[in-house]
Amino acid sequence: MSLTERKVTRVLVMLEYGPGDPDNGEVFDLTELAKESATKCENGLIHARIELQVHAGPDYSAKQPWPIVTDAKWIACVNFKNSAASGHLDDAINSALPDSLTTENLRKKADRLQKRRDQLNSDIQIQRLRDAAAIRHQHPIARVTCSPLPEVAQATLAEGAQ
Repeated sequence: MSLTERKVTRVLVMLEYGPGDPDNGEVFDLTELAKESATKCENGLIHARIELQVHAGPDYSAKQPWPIVTDAKWIACVNFKNSAASGHLDDAINSALPDSLTTENLRKKADRLQKRRDQLNSDIQIQRLRDAAAIRHQHPIARVTCSPLPEVAQATLAEGAQ
């Protein structure tokens, strides 16, 4: 252990968000949460870190003199995969957790279904073009060729030769 670390058996955090907030009084056992998160690592690298950052500073949106306000954000790291800073602990943990084998299989299945859906949409588009082409060829409005009437083409050539 270094001077910047200290072994602990339990760390509890209670949050009070403000009057009327339904999440007031939430208590988190960060040590148990970190241990539980570390067990979700499937590749042998057992590692979890939960950080709480509390910031105090002036509220520039208020009138002067600016009151001091505090905010908190969570950052989680599970299996060396970091989450972005979040105002909710659940969101930080969720984004840092590795996919379980079941989740990974579901993602693969979703990818296969997406590819199949894209192929079906392409097939639908091609079939619609074929249907439109069949109708168009059955009922032409006009056909334009280089010489619509062979007699006119021959007369034009004869006049040009003279």
